[in-house]
Amino acid sequence: MKNKRLLSALDDINDEFIEAAAPKSKKKTAKIYIKIGALAACVALVVAAVAVYMQSTKLPLVSLPDVAEGGMSMEAYFAYSADELINNNPWSEADSPKKLPVYKNTAYVSAGDEMPQTDLNQFEDVLLDCAKRLGINADRSQIKREETQIYIVTDNIKVSVNLWLRLNAYISGESVAFDAYAGYDEISKTAEYLKEKYSSYLNMKNPTADISMGDYDVYGKRKFSLSFYDADSDIKKSIENYNFSRVSFYMSEDGVLNISQSVSSKEKLGNYPINSLEEATDLLEQGKYVTSIGIDFPGVQAVKKAELVYYVSSFAEYFMPYYKFYVEIEQDGTISEELPGIKSYGAFYVPAIKDKYIAQ
Repeated sequence: MKNKRLLSALDDINDEFIEAAAPKSKKKTAKIYIKIGALAACVALVVAAVAVYMQSTKLPLVSLPDVAEGGMSMEAYFAYSADELINNNPWSEADSPKKLPVYKNTAYVSAGDEMPQTDLNQFEDVLLDCAKRLGINADRSQIKREETQIYIVTDNIKVSVNLWLRLNAYISGESVAFDAYAGYDEISKTAEYLKEKYSSYLNMKNPTADISMGDYDVYGKRKFSLSFYDADSDIKKSIENYNFSRVSFYMSEDGVLNISQSVSSKEKLGNYPINSLEEATDLLEQGKYVTSIGIDFPGVQAVKKAELVYYVSSFAEYFMPYYKFYVEIEQDGTISEELPGIKSYGAFYVPAIKDKYIAQ
């Protein structure tokens, strides 16, 4: 980025290693030597085991996405207040884990590549399972292939996995209808209906709705998105489910219900120590952030809210946790004229893992 403790202790040698008396001092000495020698051998084994353990748990360095080459799209939100930007992120500053996992994206796409090089055949089982959870009795012979996707089609349902590792189900004739401009209350009711009807598809112990973001478009219309994740009593598991196993619902303009989720291919590198929000704010002030916003960080006074998320993208070589800061930035003149009082909030990301694990 730009701008062990190991405690080992040996108990005192117990009195049982020293015999109170013996008729022959040479035999006594021999026994002590034998026991001390055995103790030394045990210590050597412990030291060797610790060395092997430390070597096996050494965490590799990770690199940040190159946002300048398209690794992150322009991310800014219009709202009259940062309080309007909402979601159901299970993370909270008061209940923040000390460590979180980092993954290598095994389907990483370099920004210079025209097309992901993904072998979609390995996702046939995922596709068939998706179809089964929607009540489709299909086998491999029914899987069709195109250059960018594999899919199964029935009269009113199409399920597919594409090169960008998105699993999609398109369902026509669904009685529920909602759009991007539906209000929060309407989407809340829709969420209850979808959670019940598609419970087999969701396949979650505790499906929890995430209605977000509540920002406005250039026409001044507020919009929300609807997803579900499996909430867990273990905060770390909830955070992982929220970021990696979300199932999103939305309606297309022609009334087709789309159910979408990531089938990201990842390999765990280890559990990394996490900075506190306060430490991350200090790093933000030092300029140690990534952003798609084409301006420098305007100062900590412009930070209006923050949360912990994973940045998951085909352009990210590693999936790691970040603190996402919502920073009030200068308005675009046209938007300010059309929507008086509207504000812009740009997303600035600070890696949550300790600085020493970031490749310089």
